[in-house]
Amino acid sequence: MKAKSALIAAVAFAGIANSAMAATQVINVNQTWPAVPGTTAPIIVNFAMPAVASVQSITLQLAHTWASDLDIYIDTPAVGTFDFDLIYLDGGSADLGVAPGNSSLANVGNYVMQPGGAPAFVGPHALPGTYAPNFWTAGPIAAGNWALNIRDGVGGDGGAVGQVTIQYTEIPAPGALALLGLAGLVGRRRRA
Repeated sequence: MKAKSALIAAVAFAGIANSAMAATQVINVNQTWPAVPGTTAPIIVNFAMPAVASVQSITLQLAHTWASDLDIYIDTPAVGTFDFDLIYLDGGSADLGVAPGNSSLANVGNYVMQPGGAPAFVGPHALPGTYAPNFWTAGPIAAGNWALNIRDGVGGDGGAVGQVTIQYTEIPAPGALALLGLAGLVGRRRRA
């Protein structure tokens, strides 16, 4: 009976150890920039993330006239630069003309970036919705510091970024799982 209990606890622990958990990280950027003097210094927001198995989506609360004026990307410990290249300053004609307006946090719309989204921003106004990014790191990504980078590279209009929300699958910390498994084994032993 003791061997059976130990086997059940070990199998349960192995199942927990291999499981990953859905999670959400919200980064409160809440910054605007004016049309004048034009181009702005980059907005860089650093934040810590746990070990990530994969990222399902990144939602930008964004207000701006043209996406081709913007660089918005996230660096992670995985690659180090442009790990999630969400909007790229390319000067092209296929642009995100954000319908809610610009330069005001009151006007931001939710733009969801994920693989399999719409293939490109289509001008003159792309309504809030789901779009494909320029580059997407598949994962896994070790725990560490990430950096959100936002830059308006063209003058003449302003913009605003509210929250950035990352939907991801977290890799449980091995230490926490080991303690949980040990507690299960001890509990089984005491009952036997």
